[in-house]
Order: sequence, then C-alpha cells, then structure tokens
Amino acid sequence: MTVNDITSTELSPPAFACIQVFRQLLLELHTLSKLIDDPQQMIWIWLDTPTADESAARTLLKSQLFDLWHEDGQDGRRTRNLIGLVGASEALLEQARQINHAKLAFKQAIHQLMEENDQSLAGFRQAVEQRHPAIAHLLNHHGLARLHLKQCYRTIPVLHRKPDKASYSWYNNGRSIKKLSPADAHKLLCQFDTSSPHIQTQLNLLGHLGSDTAIAQVQSQAPLLRANLVFKMAEQGDIRKAMNVALPLFFPLAKGEQPPLYKCPPAPPSSKRTRSPRNDAQIEDHPFLPSIRGYLYKQRQGS
Repeated sequence: MTVNDITSTELSPPAFACIQVFRQLLLELHTLSKLIDDPQQMIWIWLDTPTADESAARTLLKSQLFDLWHEDGQDGRRTRNLIGLVGASEALLEQARQINHAKLAFKQAIHQLMEENDQSLAGFRQAVEQRHPAIAHLLNHHGLARLHLKQCYRTIPVLHRKPDKASYSWYNNGRSIKKLSPADAHKLLCQFDTSSPHIQTQLNLLGHLGSDTAIAQVQSQAPLLRANLVFKMAEQGDIRKAMNVALPLFFPLAKGEQPPLYKCPPAPPSSKRTRSPRNDAQIEDHPFLPSIRGYLYKQRQGS
C-alpha cells in the first residue's frame, strides 16, 4: 500500500493530509540537504559542537535538520538542540523559508487531526493500529510512528541580513502553571492507555474531586538559549536584536565576505533549583495526578 492507494473511506481527510504534508516536508528537507553540500550555496558554517572539519560540520547540520523523531527513552517535552551560524546564498535561505512554511502546514494538519479525533497523535496512532493495520504500517513507513512534534514544529531561524556580531546567553524561565478543571484533567488522562493500572488509579482519584476543584498542571521550563545580535547601521548606529535559538542561525553571506564576529555560548545553568521553596507556595509538594503533572492547590488556612 502507498499513500496514493489510500481512499477517503480508509483514512479521514485530516489524516490523509498529515501524511501528504509530512512527505512534502521531507522533500523540502532533502532539497536543502543538497544545497548544504554545495560550497557555492553554503558559504560558511560554525557550530558550537566540535567537528573534525567543515565537511563533518555540514553532515552534522543536515542530521540535525532531519532530527524529527523520538529517540528511545527521550522525554517528549525535551528537544535536542544544535547551536551555530550559517552564512549562505539567497537560494539556500529561500529553501530554508520553504521548510518553515512546510513545518507550519504540518503543524496545522496535525492540529486538525487532533480536533477531529479529540485525542493526541499517539491516541490516533493507537486507534489506527487497532482498526487499520495496513494503514498503521504505512504511517510507520512514512516516518509518522515516532514523530517528536516539538522538533518537527520548530522552524529554522533565518535573517534577512548578516549580523556583525553574535553572542549567546541563557534565560531561565522557571516553570509554567496551567489551571485545569477535573474535566480537563480527565480528558488528558484519557489520552493514555486507560486500561493501565496507574491511569485507572488516577482516574479514580479524579472522580472523587468536586467539579469546581482546580488542578495545577506544572511544567518545568528548560533554560532557553538566546542569540544576541548586533547590526551596524550607518545612519542609525548599532541595532540590537535578541532571539531564542535551538537550531543554527541562517543569514545571507556572499563569497569572500567576512562572517560575523561571534562568541561561543556559556555553559548551561544548573537544572537544580537555587531558590528555597516559598513558604506561601500555593500548590502541594507532591503530584496528585503524576501522568499529567497535576497538583492540587493547598487549602487556605481557616477555610
């Protein structure tokens, strides 16, 4: 079975669109890969990860741009990053923009699929495996079985002009807290295998809460690396720009043109909390629903 063999009776339009849009993304990435191998198109490269030579740096860059899948044991909330600078032709930069358009189209297709099935991509794959084994094999064949969506969605940073200087700094955003209702939490838990004992236990605990009970979904934020760029403008003086980066920064560079001055990123900050817990912290210390990082709010004294 191929993508062209699938009919609307076998796979819904949003699911079919996901396969086609993902195939287009891979085609765009292959085109960029060829341009990266061409020294007339990719003029200069620096990567923070040491490589033996420029050829190895090009290979590493291509590998990272194709890094769309989970590795065994990888936390789906974490991504693998590669920091660097790439000076390139306008043709290569335009191809990078085409990839960003394809990534956006794929993200939209996935969201439509989730809305139609009212479940996560993992839940959709599980349902397809049970009802349509041949289509499940096709999803696996086209690389959709172990996708890391965060790595698929992140775009290639492309600048319209070359920066004169580039340096890096870390920004630690702490953690994010999202307030959920019991109904929200139930929906999230049902995205897992509800026959699993630990999920059943959490669903039972959830069933004892009142409908107006608030649940805090807590997510630790990984430190973000920011590129601090300086553009020298004749009339306006220096213009500074900061942007979060997880992939090498692409910018226009002509043959023989000097690349920007740059400083390597500092070591990442420690992942350990450096502040003492606040006495007035509003949420409990231990998760009530571990699978979705759900915590109960502490009862106010006197209430």
